[in-house]
This record gives sequence, structure tokens and C-alpha cells, in this order.
Amino acid sequence: MVNPPRLLFDLERADRVTRSVASMIEHCSRLREQQRSLLSAMRANLGHIQSAHESGNSMLEALRKGALPKGSPTEQGADSRLISGVDFARFRLTAREAQVAELLALGRSNVAVAKTLGISEHTARHHTESVLAKLGVRSRAEAGALVRGWIAPPSAGTAA
Repeated sequence: MVNPPRLLFDLERADRVTRSVASMIEHCSRLREQQRSLLSAMRANLGHIQSAHESGNSMLEALRKGALPKGSPTEQGADSRLISGVDFARFRLTAREAQVAELLALGRSNVAVAKTLGISEHTARHHTESVLAKLGVRSRAEAGALVRGWIAPPSAGTAA
């Protein structure tokens, strides 16, 4: 025999379970859509990161080979301006010193400068000291800031 109160209770419980499952399915659908959006954004950002990494690697490879990227100081000083507008000729930097100045602007250590340019650490340290003196700055950070155009070149200094 069917107990009507019990049947009503079971139907209400089944209805609650059904609504709960429907709510969970809807929630999972929203989570799945958010996951797709995040993955899409991550893929786009990875493309930018990979592109920047490849660009940086190609610049370092060009420096290792002695070729300078467009906008960098060239060997005979035909174009001695960095993208930031610093006139390396004004400071009488050699082409190699200009390369070192660019690497200092990237935050490279003397060891990294030496490896990048294929020179000894002693030579890299010598070039760094020479760059600092010619730019009229006291630190690598200050040289990097000057090369990046974050600070103005010193008005009075060793530069002509």
C-alpha cells in the first residue's frame, strides 16, 4: 500500500536533488567556459612571450656575431643612436662599448656581457668601467637608465 505522506516526501526530495544536479551542471558549464577563456588568454600570452624571447635571442645572437640590430650603434659610427635617442658618439664610445652599454641597459652582469660578446670577463669588466666613465655615471644601474632614456645625460662630464 502506498503511503501518501511518504510519497510526497520522496517526490519533494527527488525534486530537490534534480534542481541541485541541474544547478551543478550549469555551474560546471560556466567553469568550463571560464577555463576555455583562460586557456585562450594563456595561449595568446605565451605567443607574445615566445615572440619576445625569440626576439631577444636573435638580438643576442647578432651581438655574438658582431652584427648589430637596427637602431644599435654600428661599427664605424655611421648611426650611433640607440632607440632611446642616446647619442653614443657624443660620449665617444667605441662600437664595442656601445654594445656593452646596451647589455648594461638590459641588466646583464660582466659575466653575461662576456658570454654574449664572446670576450673574456676581464675585458668585459674593462669595457664596463670605460662605459661608466665615458657616460659620466657612477653605477651600472645609472648607465642602464641613461641608455634606456629614463634619465637625461649628464650636462657636465667627460662627454664633449
